[in-house]
Amino acid sequence: KKNQKPAMSTMERANDVWDASKPRDWFTRDIVFAAGSGPMPAGLLPFTRYNFAQVKPGKSGEYQAWWGKYIKPVLDGLVKDGTIGAYGLSVEEVKTTNDFTHFSWVSVTSLGALDKVRAAFMGSFDKRSAEEREAIFQAVGNLTDATASRALVTRSVIFREASMK
Repeated sequence: KKNQKPAMSTMERANDVWDASKPRDWFTRDIVFAAGSGPMPAGLLPFTRYNFAQVKPGKSGEYQAWWGKYIKPVLDGLVKDGTIGAYGLSVEEVKTTNDFTHFSWVSVTSLGALDKVRAAFMGSFDKRSAEEREAIFQAVGNLTDATASRALVTRSVIFREASMK
């Protein structure tokens, strides 16, 4: 149409959304890592959900213990039943951001599996008394800055693993 601005290309739209001058590269180390033992299906392009936390200074050990007591058992069960393929608790090996200190992640074959992950955590906490749930949430609140927590989901577009046929 006359006087109408031409449609933007994909690259123009991407540049309009992302500031390429501010890359987000992280060099990380897994403190905890677990993966299923079975072979991964050919053509798998997993989804990964990341949960970033800002642990208060001097509280890393306590946070890892809290995570190991309340988060890891649920994730171990989800690996065992095949809901998730792998999970980890990680930190930046080389500090490049002040956005987070720790992050946990889970890798799944579908977005629907993330609903099962959520249900497993809800079920785990629902089994506890109200007092115990409050103590768990109070503990993590004392260890982290809740206003700095973030989450994101990514999908691999290329994925290869040694067991894939």
